[in-house]
Amino acid sequence: MPRQRSKKHNYGAELLWAVGSVLLPVGWAELSPVMDFSPAVHAYVAWATWLVPFFLLLRMCWRYLSQWKWASHLRIPAMAIALGIFGYVALESILFVTDPTYIYLVPTVDLVECEKRAFFLQLVGQRVLSNVDIAVRDNKSGKIYSEKYGEVDPGPKTSRQYLWVIPSSPWDEDYDVTITAGKSHFSQQLILRSKEKGVAFATLVKIGDAKKPTMTCRDKLLPDSYTLVGKEAQSCDPLMKLPTDALSAFEWYSLQHSNGSLTIGKMRQLPAPSELDDQSDERRLTEYQGQVLGPTLKKHPGAKLTIFFAGGKKSEAYARQFRTLFQSKLWKVTGPTLVPVGDERIIDVQISVRDESTARKISDLLVGLEQAGIKHRSHLVKDAGIAEDVTVLWVGPKSPKDVGPDQCSPPVLMPKPGEPHTCEMIAQAKFCPFVPE
Repeated sequence: MPRQRSKKHNYGAELLWAVGSVLLPVGWAELSPVMDFSPAVHAYVAWATWLVPFFLLLRMCWRYLSQWKWASHLRIPAMAIALGIFGYVALESILFVTDPTYIYLVPTVDLVECEKRAFFLQLVGQRVLSNVDIAVRDNKSGKIYSEKYGEVDPGPKTSRQYLWVIPSSPWDEDYDVTITAGKSHFSQQLILRSKEKGVAFATLVKIGDAKKPTMTCRDKLLPDSYTLVGKEAQSCDPLMKLPTDALSAFEWYSLQHSNGSLTIGKMRQLPAPSELDDQSDERRLTEYQGQVLGPTLKKHPGAKLTIFFAGGKKSEAYARQFRTLFQSKLWKVTGPTLVPVGDERIIDVQISVRDESTARKISDLLVGLEQAGIKHRSHLVKDAGIAEDVTVLWVGPKSPKDVGPDQCSPPVLMPKPGEPHTCEMIAQAKFCPFVPE
């Protein structure tokens, strides 16, 4: 078969020039960090230097294809495809620098349930970010809260994405935020301080290892003792303001405001006692818990104990285990029997006594329950209806993880009709923190 090449060409010199010209972008990459240019200038110059080796390689390909009669008609499409790929990559890179896409967090100005804040994701830019990992470090305690998101896009659903943070020092808060999205990473420093008319913020956001921040703001009401972006004049109002419907992204019962006032959204009700008992895990006093409580119980031989239970068979079985344990330590035990009418909604373990005298005698029993890991009301309840020198142990169904006996009214031996007792309603916030001046 006859050869189709019209002539030979020596490509050695051109290849040497093409390889040598790569030194231009490499050299710029080494020099650019020490030059005080904007990121956009760095990007434009970098791609301009890459044009030289790219042009030399294209010229070699053009000449090579022109030597083959069957391939000469492929020159224009091949060059167009190569130029298109180069232009697309260059444009994406330049837009990434000149119009960056990044994420920062905006917390709710109110304290949800008097203990936590929702930190909402705010995306700036037009690109979709995938495999997003967010870590929020509470600098007052060192605790880290983290969350993963498969995708964060510029659409409206971004404002519905959030993670929960429980401040260790409510209303005087300091956070460091680290965000990674594939190969991209961002950082944010955030100060939140309560003021009488609202919340004062200061924040600084950086993209990657950039020396200069991408976004900064600081409210004038923030005291000078907070040094973050101390000379920044831009207010945080436009940057740290959440949509008016942000709180609809989750269910809430109460909000504590920056002036200390409280808004009650709704009250929470637990299921009926029998239903709650059915939903509860089967509890049992372990050998370890018996060993922990044993020394405390031995201090009070002959003490009188009355046990009541509510719920169903699971709670009754749990109450019988307490009876066995207390009797083995020489306590005089009555029950377990069903709670009086009106106390049916008790949960977990609670202890009542008549007066301060009895409370002092068996106060170490609460310590034992805590050490044994038994979920219980954190304080003794005084009830004048209880006989002198008698301790009452209340055993109810196991409560949900986010609810405890301290959020309920205490049971009483002789409940009165119409008065709220036990867990008919749940106080969603255990207590509200003091708001600093």
